[in-house]
Amino acid sequence: MTRTRARLRWMITIAALLNYALLALWAVPQLEAMSSIPDAQPFDLRFIGYGYADAVDYIASLSSGGLAFYLLEWRILDSVFPLLLTLTFLNWSWVLMARRGVVLRMIFLVIGFSYGVFDLLENAAVARMLGVTGGVENLTPTIVAEANRWTLLKFVVFAISVLGIVYGLILRLFQRG
Repeated sequence: MTRTRARLRWMITIAALLNYALLALWAVPQLEAMSSIPDAQPFDLRFIGYGYADAVDYIASLSSGGLAFYLLEWRILDSVFPLLLTLTFLNWSWVLMARRGVVLRMIFLVIGFSYGVFDLLENAAVARMLGVTGGVENLTPTIVAEANRWTLLKFVVFAISVLGIVYGLILRLFQRG
């Protein structure tokens, strides 16, 4: 049973990494090619967020094909990714925090789960921004602020989850040494 769980944990982790690789190595270059702004990053990858002017400029820079790509192919890949990464965070937090006490384990499980919730809320808010009826002229600062809030929250809990896993791995290495 333990071997089966370990295999499943690694399969989910590898699937999350492959999904991310597909986003980074295929989808990002596709969006960059369909934007008139050189090296423009999708909203979902802006670690420090974005403001209203940034959102208007980026959306206006996308060709109609770029907008369609963002709303279909990107959105599909970026809806699967948070599910896989959330499962990865939950699995590794469960295993690595097993001997750290129930409170610490639960904290990291809640944080890992929050990542998935915030990422999916971000995806919905970004889709709302991209799909505003009447185009970028009807985009409001409120819509952008909501999407930006989810982006920032997603990256905060992402960082905490990664640090928790690294912390758990370091402790486990010292326990064996």
